[in-house]
Amino acid sequence: MLLNQYLLALGEFNFDNFADQPQSYLCYIFFVFATFITQIAMLNMLIAIMGDTFERVIENRDVNATKTKLELMSDLVSTLP
Repeated sequence: MLLNQYLLALGEFNFDNFADQPQSYLCYIFFVFATFITQIAMLNMLIAIMGDTFERVIENRDVNATKTKLELMSDLVSTLP
């Protein structure tokens, strides 16, 4: 079942056993429905990952700003008399 779901997420679905059956249209409907649900789950995971990364960056905004200013000042210290 896991292998079948993995292949379905990649867009691979075996229609060979269902093509000549009287309910082959049902197989196509299941394929479209499963593909749609899989894509929604993948996009939700992507949004969760990006939201977590954004939250960490915003949380450390002041520290990163100070660190960047100090790095710039250390680069420019040799140009000042």
